[in-house]
Amino acid sequence: MVGYGEIQTYPKSNSLLTRFQKLENKSFICRKMQRKEDVYPTLKAFFSNSIDERGLA
Repeated sequence: MVGYGEIQTYPKSNSLLTRFQKLENKSFICRKMQRKEDVYPTLKAFFSNSIDERGLA
């Protein structure tokens, strides 16, 4: 499994996250973090088995 997390403090239309979200592979997950409080839940989701088919915990 591979994961990608991106910290976005303001909306971006052209980022790696935007491109990675188009991938349709169950072994790849991506998450967007907007606040520092989002980092721990995102890391927890990356290392857990509770990821759904969209890459969300």
